[in-house]
Amino acid sequence: MQNYGRQHGGTRLPIWRDANRLLVEIETAVRAFPRSHRDTVGSDLRVLAMRVCGLLSLALAATGAQRLGYMRQLLDTVGDLKVHIQFAKIRLRYTRKEAFMHLRPLTIALLCTFVACAGAEAQTCRSENEIPSTTPTRRFLVHGDATVTDTATGLMWARCPEGLSGASCDSGNAATFTWEGALVRARDSSLAGYTDWRLPNVKELSSLFEEQCYNPAINLAVFPNTPASLGFWSASPGALSPSFAWFAEFGFGSADHYDGRSDGNHVRLVRSGQ
Repeated sequence: MQNYGRQHGGTRLPIWRDANRLLVEIETAVRAFPRSHRDTVGSDLRVLAMRVCGLLSLALAATGAQRLGYMRQLLDTVGDLKVHIQFAKIRLRYTRKEAFMHLRPLTIALLCTFVACAGAEAQTCRSENEIPSTTPTRRFLVHGDATVTDTATGLMWARCPEGLSGASCDSGNAATFTWEGALVRARDSSLAGYTDWRLPNVKELSSLFEEQCYNPAINLAVFPNTPASLGFWSASPGALSPSFAWFAEFGFGSADHYDGRSDGNHVRLVRSGQ
């Protein structure tokens, strides 16, 4: 098994520590599979884990638009790996599924640590000449009650992720919820005096992606302090299994991933504006 450790300024980058740990965890789990699963599910897990590590290497060596391209590929591959891990938990529910307990947090750690290693503590945006804004500020009406209306879709959104508040969404901590917990949170919300808040579907969440920017890929003037690491739950259930639901990730703007409903993601509420 290839070792993906790498030195940077004499110090091992945390992302390579996490990458090596991910490879070891997956190899340990796969070796415990029955033979038939080692050659199918196990093989897929190994290939995806190696691809994640390969893309990390390419992304950290690249710059500019090329780095962004590798980062998007990395995000997609991490998403695929998370789905395969969840699928393996379901498929192998009568065997040693405890081997998978740490795999999903590790895949998330890889992505989160990569953002830090890439020096992307602040949002990065292209110029209007390079990539025209897909969610210009003029498209939104920012109200004084912690809500904002998208004039293109007619939807009213909570400006802040659940757990955050204030004009700059800098008070509190962005909370995470299971999928069922997110549905309950939306049902019980009375933000700005409205009682018909809900979880957005995955298409509605995707309408907020700002293609001009990443980390996060959203208009921060309208939706300040949006987390760029974990995803945001949608109300859209996954077709692969009743255990999955779709989520949108705003690090680089992607909404083509499932997550296990018992996993934790952020929540941004929406209602059909009038």
